Amino acid sequence: EDALADTLARMARRGVLPAGHFGALVQAELAAPMDKMFGDYAQVLAAWPQALPDVLLDYLPAGQDEALRLLDWLGGLRANDAGARCRVLLESTGLVKNRRYRRDKLLPFWVAHVAGHLGGEALSTVIVSKAGTVTLAPLAAEDARQYWDVVLQAWQQGLTMPLPLALRTGLAWLEAQGPAGDTPQAVGWQKARACYEGDDSMFSRAEMADSAYLARAFPRFEDLWADGAFVRWTQALLGPLEGAVQKMAKVRTAPALTKLAV
Repeated sequence: EDALADTLARMARRGVLPAGHFGALVQAELAAPMDKMFGDYAQVLAAWPQALPDVLLDYLPAGQDEALRLLDWLGGLRANDAGARCRVLLESTGLVKNRRYRRDKLLPFWVAHVAGHLGGEALSTVIVSKAGTVTLAPLAAEDARQYWDVVLQAWQQGLTMPLPLALRTGLAWLEAQGPAGDTPQAVGWQKARACYEGDDSMFSRAEMADSAYLARAFPRFEDLWADGAFVRWTQALLGPLEGAVQKMAKVRTAPALTKLAV
């Protein structure tokens, strides 16, 4: 509580909050979800009571150039009484909105979750946010390594030419369950185009408008879609995340597992 009060006071001194009574109302609104978030965090820590040291990630697929070696540290690790590993994280951004998982906000956690499996040891990831708690289940080590190979392929190709991939647009297409053969009349195609270029019925900003890179490389959605490369990269890079989200959604709605609901 003291830390929260100090943070809100610093925000007020920086001038990022309204003055007077309006500032007090905004501070109260900002503080309201924090008690629940820290309560949820305490419950997760109790389920994974043993703190573990950071783990060195050092992975290079066979036959790959040394420049593609992953070398980093993975922190926030804990273990339960059975010895299983879990990465427990706090995230100030809400990962759930209108009872839906925000895939775009989950992507960085997903990539780190995959990287944590490259050494062959299973790992869960639990992210506690002010709008809900998200749990990423352990992966098969071989699945993680295959996905990492795709990430490296995308990295290499993206250094030589604009990669036909847009995060929010790709997720919109996946969420609409568009098949690879979508036509301009299909629901998935239309939703992806509206997300990329904007639509009068949409209240969110067009993804292309937020990226000078995308706007220059792919000035129309048809340019992004051309030759099927958008579909291939979206399925390869974002499809596994969408699959993990769908599994979480099934757990959330299962009657016998309501205690795990986001």
